Amino acid sequence: MRFIYLLSFFLSLVFCMNCPAGNLSETGTSKIINVSIDKAQIPPDLSSNLMQRIGKKYSFQQINRNIHCLMDLGVFDNVIVTTKITNNNVDVSYSFIESPVISAWTNKIYSCSVMPDDLSLKSIVGKHFNNSDWFNDRIKIENFYRKHNYNSISVSSHVYKIEGQNKVVLITDVYPGKKQFVEDIKITGINDYEKEEIKAMIHCKPRNLWLFRKGKYSTVKLQKDEKNIRDFFVDSGFLDAEVEVSVTNSYSKERVIINVKVIKGPIYKLGTLIWNQQLLSSNDFANLENKLAFSENTPYSPDYPDIIRKKINAFCINITPQQPNLTIMPLINQESTPYNPIVDIIIILRKGYTVYGSSALKTSTFSYPASLAREYLNKF
Repeated sequence: MRFIYLLSFFLSLVFCMNCPAGNLSETGTSKIINVSIDKAQIPPDLSSNLMQRIGKKYSFQQINRNIHCLMDLGVFDNVIVTTKITNNNVDVSYSFIESPVISAWTNKIYSCSVMPDDLSLKSIVGKHFNNSDWFNDRIKIENFYRKHNYNSISVSSHVYKIEGQNKVVLITDVYPGKKQFVEDIKITGINDYEKEEIKAMIHCKPRNLWLFRKGKYSTVKLQKDEKNIRDFFVDSGFLDAEVEVSVTNSYSKERVIINVKVIKGPIYKLGTLIWNQQLLSSNDFANLENKLAFSENTPYSPDYPDIIRKKINAFCINITPQQPNLTIMPLINQESTPYNPIVDIIIILRKGYTVYGSSALKTSTFSYPASLAREYLNKF
């Protein structure tokens, strides 16, 4: 094994010695004596910038930056840079593979009279083809139809290269489907009172012409709704809450049902504030404890460490001119069970500057007993 390691090290060393770019970038003493640019349409200021490197120190990082600038023009598929070394001087050469030009674009729309005229995608004809821009154009088409309530939109695209020419023809097939409306919102896993709260958080409402509700919905907004609903339960102490929002068809494809499935899991509760403080007098510390007092069975929220931190800092400003050295760390109490988790919070308050401790609580395991908290505090 040792022989293999030595052999691989030797080969890598030989490779680096024969790699001009790597060797030059390490020495930092080689100078560029010439810059040649292959025939290509690049802006005069960028061309001038490349030529101004003549006589200056060779920099591999600068070459990379130049390549990025050239690729950002959107007219090249690739930029190739070659270097020739002579007596510690460097001859840099740029060559280009030009992107094909879009000669035509056809947009076929099936079973729908709504046309995306406002997209002005026909303006892409005559420009250089770029996969990234072409992907964004397809997204524009999808967003247009989703805006008009065609949420089952499907877009397929094809790129055909014209033989013997550096040109392409683009074709998009658009299947908008039918307009869809929300018929109902079904929520499972929580009580009726919570269901009303969750329904108020969802961006859409079932269609009701008497109430002038069109029943429109957005799949993108539903993803945000899912996150907001989960955050709502997490902030209420259900740190392991799972929320899934899905859309299913009703008796017809034009009508859909928004399904919200909630698994709350156990509620995490605040346990004990474990202190190690060397800053305040006994009277001041007692006043601070009173300000941080909480009622029994208070749900634990991920924001609670920051709330405690702000209250302590605000209290200490009126007591001492020196900023406190403050560390706050939540951990699972040793009496916790998977069905009744309790969170203790370690608070270390000393003289000095504020140090932000980890306020992230690991909920996947219950291997953080209170003895660990005492062991941690004894180190200070």
